[in-house]
Amino acid sequence: MKYLSNKSRSRRSSAGFRKRGAACVEMAIVLPIMFLITLGTLETCEAIFLIQKVKIAAFEGASVAVRRGGSDEGVENAVSSYLDARGVKYESISTVVSIDPSPELTPELEPVRVTVTIPTSDNFRMPTSFYRFWTGGEVSAEVVMFKESATSAP
Repeated sequence: MKYLSNKSRSRRSSAGFRKRGAACVEMAIVLPIMFLITLGTLETCEAIFLIQKVKIAAFEGASVAVRRGGSDEGVENAVSSYLDARGVKYESISTVVSIDPSPELTPELEPVRVTVTIPTSDNFRMPTSFYRFWTGGEVSAEVVMFKESATSAP
Protein backbone atom coordinates (compact mmCIF):
# COMPACT_ATOMS: atom_id res chain seq x y z
CA MET A 1 0.00 0.00 0.00
CA LYS A 2 1.27 3.36 -0.91
CA TYR A 3 1.36 6.03 1.74
CA LEU A 4 1.08 9.72 0.94
CA SER A 5 3.79 11.98 2.13
CA ASN A 6 3.02 14.85 4.47
CA LYS A 7 3.71 17.30 1.66
CA SER A 8 1.02 15.85 -0.65
CA ARG A 9 -1.46 15.66 2.22
CA SER A 10 -1.06 19.32 3.04
CA ARG A 11 -1.58 20.28 -0.62
CA ARG A 12 -4.80 18.32 -0.83
CA SER A 13 -6.18 19.61 2.44
CA SER A 14 -5.40 23.24 1.61
CA ALA A 15 -7.14 22.85 -1.76
CA GLY A 16 -10.21 21.50 0.06
CA PHE A 17 -10.16 24.42 2.47
CA ARG A 18 -9.99 26.87 -0.44
CA LYS A 19 -12.97 25.24 -2.16
CA ARG A 20 -14.98 25.29 1.05
CA GLY A 21 -14.00 28.90 1.65
CA ALA A 22 -15.11 29.88 -1.86
CA ALA A 23 -18.43 28.12 -1.31
CA CYS A 24 -18.96 30.04 1.95
CA VAL A 25 -18.23 33.36 0.25
CA GLU A 26 -20.61 32.52 -2.61
CA MET A 27 -23.32 31.57 -0.12
CA ALA A 28 -22.76 34.80 1.84
CA ILE A 29 -23.32 36.79 -1.35
CA VAL A 30 -26.16 34.79 -2.92
CA LEU A 31 -28.27 33.97 0.17
CA PRO A 32 -29.25 37.58 1.06
CA ILE A 33 -30.06 38.31 -2.58
CA MET A 34 -32.27 35.21 -2.80
CA PHE A 35 -33.94 36.16 0.49
CA LEU A 36 -34.74 39.66 -0.79
CA ILE A 37 -36.09 38.31 -4.08
CA THR A 38 -38.33 35.86 -2.21
CA LEU A 39 -39.54 38.52 0.23
CA GLY A 40 -40.15 40.97 -2.62
CA THR A 41 -42.15 38.35 -4.51
CA LEU A 42 -44.33 37.60 -1.49
CA GLU A 43 -45.01 41.27 -0.80
CA THR A 44 -45.75 42.00 -4.46
CA CYS A 45 -48.28 39.16 -4.43
CA GLU A 46 -49.83 40.61 -1.29
CA ALA A 47 -50.17 43.99 -3.04
CA ILE A 48 -51.79 42.32 -6.05
CA PHE A 49 -54.22 40.48 -3.76
CA LEU A 50 -55.14 43.77 -2.06
CA ILE A 51 -55.84 45.36 -5.45
CA GLN A 52 -58.06 42.41 -6.40
CA LYS A 53 -59.93 42.58 -3.08
CA VAL A 54 -60.67 46.27 -3.65
CA LYS A 55 -61.88 45.60 -7.22
CA ILE A 56 -64.21 42.84 -6.07
CA ALA A 57 -65.51 45.01 -3.20
CA ALA A 58 -66.34 47.76 -5.70
CA PHE A 59 -68.12 45.22 -7.90
CA GLU A 60 -70.13 43.90 -4.92
CA GLY A 61 -71.14 47.44 -3.98
CA ALA A 62 -72.13 48.32 -7.55
CA SER A 63 -74.22 45.17 -7.90
CA VAL A 64 -76.20 46.20 -4.79
CA ALA A 65 -76.51 49.81 -6.02
CA VAL A 66 -78.11 48.89 -9.35
CA ARG A 67 -80.76 46.57 -7.94
CA ARG A 68 -84.25 47.86 -7.45
CA GLY A 69 -84.41 49.29 -3.97
CA GLY A 70 -80.64 49.78 -3.81
CA SER A 71 -79.44 52.39 -1.33
CA ASP A 72 -76.24 54.06 -0.17
CA GLU A 73 -76.46 52.16 3.09
CA GLY A 74 -76.88 48.84 1.25
CA VAL A 75 -73.81 49.56 -0.86
CA GLU A 76 -71.74 50.47 2.20
CA ASN A 77 -72.90 47.33 4.00
CA ALA A 78 -72.02 45.11 1.03
CA VAL A 79 -68.56 46.65 0.65
CA SER A 80 -67.77 46.62 4.37
CA SER A 81 -68.91 43.01 4.83
CA TYR A 82 -66.74 41.91 1.89
CA LEU A 83 -63.68 43.83 3.10
CA ASP A 84 -64.14 42.68 6.71
CA ALA A 85 -64.42 39.04 5.63
CA ARG A 86 -61.10 39.38 3.75
CA GLY A 87 -59.28 41.13 6.60
CA VAL A 88 -58.80 44.46 4.84
CA LYS A 89 -58.23 47.31 7.29
CA TYR A 90 -59.76 50.78 6.86
CA GLU A 91 -60.81 53.65 9.10
CA SER A 92 -64.51 54.10 8.32
CA ILE A 93 -66.69 52.83 5.50
CA SER A 94 -67.95 56.33 4.68
CA THR A 95 -64.42 57.37 3.69
CA VAL A 96 -63.86 54.17 1.70
CA VAL A 97 -66.95 54.10 -0.53
CA SER A 98 -67.97 56.81 -2.99
CA ILE A 99 -71.28 56.44 -4.86
CA ASP A 100 -72.21 58.71 -7.74
CA PRO A 101 -75.15 59.33 -8.12
CA SER A 102 -77.08 57.98 -5.18
CA PRO A 103 -78.89 54.72 -6.08
CA GLU A 104 -82.17 56.05 -4.65
CA LEU A 105 -82.06 59.03 -7.04
CA THR A 106 -80.80 57.23 -10.15
CA PRO A 107 -83.46 56.58 -12.81
CA GLU A 108 -83.69 53.18 -14.47
CA LEU A 109 -81.06 52.28 -17.07
CA GLU A 110 -78.74 55.10 -15.94
CA PRO A 111 -75.18 54.44 -14.75
CA VAL A 112 -74.19 54.22 -11.10
CA ARG A 113 -70.50 54.61 -10.26
CA VAL A 114 -69.09 52.98 -7.11
CA THR A 115 -65.52 53.74 -6.09
CA VAL A 116 -63.71 51.95 -3.25
CA THR A 117 -60.45 53.43 -1.92
CA ILE A 118 -58.35 51.64 0.69
CA PRO A 119 -55.16 52.95 2.38
CA THR A 120 -52.17 50.68 1.86
CA SER A 121 -50.42 51.65 5.09
CA ASP A 122 -52.31 49.20 7.35
CA ASN A 123 -52.75 46.35 4.89
CA PHE A 124 -49.23 44.96 4.56
CA ARG A 125 -47.35 42.69 6.93
CA MET A 126 -44.04 44.49 6.57
CA PRO A 127 -43.70 48.02 7.99
CA THR A 128 -44.51 50.70 5.44
CA SER A 129 -41.02 52.15 5.75
CA PHE A 130 -39.88 48.96 4.00
CA TYR A 131 -41.75 50.00 0.87
CA ARG A 132 -41.17 53.62 0.14
CA PHE A 133 -43.37 53.48 -2.96
CA TRP A 134 -46.47 52.32 -0.98
CA THR A 135 -46.10 54.67 2.00
CA GLY A 136 -49.21 56.81 2.33
CA GLY A 137 -50.58 55.31 -0.85
CA GLU A 138 -54.05 54.12 -1.67
CA VAL A 139 -55.54 51.36 -3.75
CA SER A 140 -58.67 52.40 -5.59
CA ALA A 141 -61.14 50.65 -7.88
CA GLU A 142 -64.17 51.98 -9.73
CA VAL A 143 -67.08 50.02 -11.16
CA VAL A 144 -69.87 51.47 -13.31
CA MET A 145 -73.13 49.54 -13.76
CA PHE A 146 -76.52 50.52 -15.11
CA LYS A 147 -79.58 50.64 -12.87
CA GLU A 148 -81.96 47.74 -13.39
CA SER A 149 -85.25 48.22 -15.15
CA ALA A 150 -88.53 47.75 -13.30
CA THR A 151 -89.78 45.45 -16.08
CA SER A 152 -88.17 42.08 -16.39
CA ALA A 153 -86.76 40.93 -19.70
CA PRO A 154 -88.51 38.02 -21.44
